[in-house]
Amino acid sequence: MLLSMITTSKMLCVHVNTVRRWVKDGSIPHVRLGKRKMIISQDLETFINKNRVPPITPPTEISTYSQDGEKVDEESAAQTLYDVLKPDNEENGKVVTGF
Repeated sequence: MLLSMITTSKMLCVHVNTVRRWVKDGSIPHVRLGKRKMIISQDLETFINKNRVPPITPPTEISTYSQDGEKVDEESAAQTLYDVLKPDNEENGKVVTGF
């Protein structure tokens, strides 16, 4: 299927000028029909897959070193983390709900 620049920009949620720039620099292949530049849907899918960002994997363990680089036992590290994240954090008077 052939897609116009405007349709492509709406599908990608970017400005039409961004799509034009990608076509101009060769990031997205296109075909010319008269004065119109059209994008083949398979080429757009290839462009999307080529620019896919892998998911971030969370760390599997808590760091057991202080900011000074000294070793801290795991129980103290876990307690410090709990103290910082607990909802009724009295140190700063704020409720921590997440990141």
